Amino acid sequence: MPRTAPIPSIQCYSYHPFQDSLATKSRHSELGNTDYFKAQLRNRLNSCKLPNMPVGFPFSHVHDGYGFSRLSYDSYEFHEDLTSHSHRSQSRHHPQATIAFKNTSSRDKVSYLTWQIYLPSPDAAYLRHLQNRQAVAHVQVDPAVTRTPFWKSLLNDPSVILRALGLSLELGALLTIHPSRSRPGEIVYTITHKDGRQEPYFIVRYPQTDRI
Repeated sequence: MPRTAPIPSIQCYSYHPFQDSLATKSRHSELGNTDYFKAQLRNRLNSCKLPNMPVGFPFSHVHDGYGFSRLSYDSYEFHEDLTSHSHRSQSRHHPQATIAFKNTSSRDKVSYLTWQIYLPSPDAAYLRHLQNRQAVAHVQVDPAVTRTPFWKSLLNDPSVILRALGLSLELGALLTIHPSRSRPGEIVYTITHKDGRQEPYFIVRYPQTDRI
């Protein structure tokens, strides 16, 4: 049975930046970095503290050239520096996580709003080809959510998507946010496992008397 709850706060494992005294560059060390990176991200997502997060997150504000800004639903991405096991303080290059928002909707087609987090793949970190990356968190929002009162929370509270990304990262699964198909007034967080199985993880209820 899915749990009924407000936007969840996920449990995160603590991390403590330190220098590897041996400064090894073995593949084993780089593979361990992936889990280390995830631990850092879980902490930041759960505390809703991403220093480079754009104003207006989960979307972004853009300037119109006349001194004003407006909320934009265009795709974007930003980067967050991470601390590596084998990273030395004097190094110029920090490993980075990439947080990307994709909106492929058009006049003829309304698509899911998608947020993903990418980390350097183990091979990329080992070979220092940091353009290669792997997705470690994936959240998508059904466009039908925009017609519910829950949309206001998503627009005005960055923690809705940040914690959803943290949950996806924690579970290692795609997380879809959508209205309940059988019960009005409910938003369902559904997880999709790697084998394709889907299950509702928890439910957020909102008053049916609310209006957008």
